[in-house]
Amino acid sequence: MPSHLDDHNLPVKLFAATIVILMALVPVVPTSGKIAIEVAMVIVSALSWRKPSFPLGLFGTIFGGVVFLHIPYSQLSFALVIVLYLLVIAMFPHLRRGSGWFCRGEFGRTVILLCFGTAAVSGVALIAWFMLTKPGIADLIRSFVPQASLPVLVVGGLIFAMVNAAVEEMVYRGAVVGGLVESKVPTSILLPLQAIAFGTIHIGGFPRGWLGVALATVYGFLLGVIRLSSRGLLAPWAGHVLTDLVIVAIVFSVAGF
Repeated sequence: MPSHLDDHNLPVKLFAATIVILMALVPVVPTSGKIAIEVAMVIVSALSWRKPSFPLGLFGTIFGGVVFLHIPYSQLSFALVIVLYLLVIAMFPHLRRGSGWFCRGEFGRTVILLCFGTAAVSGVALIAWFMLTKPGIADLIRSFVPQASLPVLVVGGLIFAMVNAAVEEMVYRGAVVGGLVESKVPTSILLPLQAIAFGTIHIGGFPRGWLGVALATVYGFLLGVIRLSSRGLLAPWAGHVLTDLVIVAIVFSVAGF
């Protein structure tokens, strides 16, 4: 029996998988490595011209290029990548097929259970990680906890959770998963690929360090399952918001609120 990769779509699948692997490397390599990765993304994207993997290659190229702007917050970087990509696909509508951003998806009982289950498991894992490793998060407190009253902070925390979840889901469960699906990458490869790419961006985030990358990778895998099960972005976004609220609560507690 032939392998599920042994067909005429093999180049497309390899191009798409390569782009996601390169995206996963961007946050964890030095500047010289980032330059090499960007060059590689441009080459792979060019090879993908007129293929289903091209929209993902284009997105990855923009993703890698924005890194060189040294924007201090990942949310702003992601937002810029999304805006630039949306401008391109607005001019070339046929590129929209690989984004997966325009599907609300389904919200059945199974999907709801997956959302709450993922949020519960991830929340417990985050609390355990924080209590066991006692990481320094003074930088996060300085950046995200202004001097304000508790009601203002609560509203701000909710807005942060919603916006952070939106931009990260648009990138990883939208462009990345959508591009892999469009390129017909098998689910057994798609899920770990998008999860690893999602995990590496947390090397300096919350959770952080290589243990944080591992935890975020597992979390990204679960969000990928929700994305495929629901066939849209609304459900993984909702699950992501719930988990981000746990992070907000931890940061606020450390800040003394």
